[in-house]
Amino acid sequence: MKMHSIVWIFILLATLCLIPVGRPDTSPTAEKQAKISVGPNVQVSKAHEKRAHAEVLIAAHASHPGHLLAGSIIQLPGRGQSVIAYWSSDNGTTWQPALEKRATQGGPWFADPAVAFGPDGAAYFAGLRTPPDKDKFVDISFSRDAGKTWQASTLDSKDQPEALADRPFLAVDGTRGRFSGRVYCNFSPGGRIALCRSGDHGKTFDCSCSLRVHNGRPGAHIGPSAVLSDGSVVVPYHVRVWSGEDRRVSLRLTRSLDGGASLLEEQTVLVHEYPVGIPMLAADPGSKDFRDRLYLVWSEKTSAGIGVRFIVSKDKGITWSQPLDLREYSAPGQRTNHDTFLPSVAVNSMGIVAVAWYDADRDQACKPRCHFRLRMSLDGGQTWLPSVRVSDVTSTYQLRHAVEGEGIWVGDTAGLAADAAGVFHPLWIDNRTGVNQVFTASVAIESTRPR
Repeated sequence: MKMHSIVWIFILLATLCLIPVGRPDTSPTAEKQAKISVGPNVQVSKAHEKRAHAEVLIAAHASHPGHLLAGSIIQLPGRGQSVIAYWSSDNGTTWQPALEKRATQGGPWFADPAVAFGPDGAAYFAGLRTPPDKDKFVDISFSRDAGKTWQASTLDSKDQPEALADRPFLAVDGTRGRFSGRVYCNFSPGGRIALCRSGDHGKTFDCSCSLRVHNGRPGAHIGPSAVLSDGSVVVPYHVRVWSGEDRRVSLRLTRSLDGGASLLEEQTVLVHEYPVGIPMLAADPGSKDFRDRLYLVWSEKTSAGIGVRFIVSKDKGITWSQPLDLREYSAPGQRTNHDTFLPSVAVNSMGIVAVAWYDADRDQACKPRCHFRLRMSLDGGQTWLPSVRVSDVTSTYQLRHAVEGEGIWVGDTAGLAADAAGVFHPLWIDNRTGVNQVFTASVAIESTRPR
């Protein structure tokens, strides 16, 4: 497991132990009012039920109903780790392993999986390759036959920085513009933001485009990029700007207007204290009312515990709303017993926004009890339906896992995607079987007219 993940988990769990326990959640009432339908929980990683998983992402094909691709870290004997892709062709009802980038004895380990679909049906799977192969720090593969066979992409390594500080993400231009089908891989090497691009549907990537982070400590916490209808690419990231007792963090954006050939100067969205984890970004894919609206979420430590923050931009990321806390309170000034973290965000073709996250409370031994929740907005992020519980079993984790590195916890990301029919597919880790496994469910609005 990556050291920064272990440190983050330790800080999170230590914080949870210091926060008083509130009242239990009243999920059934919220679900009835929200008119949200949650399907059965499905074990994505059943084929590897004895191997621990962590850090998941999911992608849904924009025009081919039923096709889903999930990525996860997967543990190997001897505490090595690989990344694995799982494929579903039936809306997530059944899953099969599609590709594993497997660690070898004396060779590299893999981490930080990323997944994406192209408009032509191609699937893309990436992972972070750790030493000893320092010159091949991002590994990308593609499939054109529904995950049956995969080919390795070639990355042009000239001008690449030597060290990779943070995970990669994949995005594909699904517009009909001049960059249609272009594949992007963004990541954070050292003190830079890098954007690789492929104009040949993933066969080769040019990784010469990067931007140095100004006035901040190296190792920007980068999030997934979003492609807008004009083909521009927006990349969010956190930069540590603290010194001494000043512990502020800057939430910033950069963007490319030329298909990934160059990145514009940094744009500061806000400066805040104690953000936890990766800023997750999603763009409206083209709904009637909210086309190109951008939605950004992250976790942040507050006096009331760990909470999910949400902001929205109506002008392609130029200006943003004030942060909204998506946690729900039982009474004014009273916090519920849930601390929310590792949010993910997705938007379907009708413009419905969904945000999913892990919730945690504590037992008497301060052992975090986690489950997975989801909340929706039908009006472009202005108002929100009550959240619903997605996972039907609560998982309990041990603090020693984070401190001693025993096993894998949930990682740095959770997954959420909207399919061609507008159904959302959250993806999370829980340990109901005794081993950390990947689970999903289908979540839909039952009474919403298309926009």
